[in-house]
Amino acid sequence: GIPIDAWLTYGFPLVSAFSAVVLALGLADRMLTFRQERDTAQEHAERDWLTGVMNRGGIEHRLDWAVLNTRREGLPLSLLFLDLDDFKRVNDRFGHAVGDSCLRAVVRVISGELQYGDQLGRLGGEEFVLGLPGSDSDRAVAVAEHLRGRIEQECRHVDGAPVAVTVSIGVAQCDRSDTVATLVKRADKAMYLAKHAGRNRVALLAITPA
Repeated sequence: GIPIDAWLTYGFPLVSAFSAVVLALGLADRMLTFRQERDTAQEHAERDWLTGVMNRGGIEHRLDWAVLNTRREGLPLSLLFLDLDDFKRVNDRFGHAVGDSCLRAVVRVISGELQYGDQLGRLGGEEFVLGLPGSDSDRAVAVAEHLRGRIEQECRHVDGAPVAVTVSIGVAQCDRSDTVATLVKRADKAMYLAKHAGRNRVALLAITPA
């Protein structure tokens, strides 16, 4: 057999090194699995269960980064606030299952038009926001008008029901003093201007000079 001295001199360190490598690989694999599970859990925590887009917490988190980046890079950022018109009528007349399908149908239309970097989230109920990094108010209004027309056209019937879904969209461009909260508030205000002007339209909230 191998003399004990030779084993202690050569064999034991090799076994120890091999064990250390196996242990390290095992720990690395566990850490990778843990990170993947954590990221998956975070992804689920930031997603709206009904429509699959980001929920309020998720979209506010992403917009926070977009606002910071806008300040740092000096690039424009606009926000669209979309609210389905007379949505209570849809739920009351056709039922909540059809109402849920309407929300998903609207998300499908919007998602089909998203560009790289755009951020879509559901604030709750029938309210959505769409962040458009790199877009000034003119481009944002054009995007909003395009989405409004697509939704009106493609969401006339949902699940066989004549729901005739339309949206009112408010547009606000981020200025240097904006936080996510103030930007969302201004886009929301613009959306109400669209509602009061007759619904199924786009309204821009102009930045008032200081």
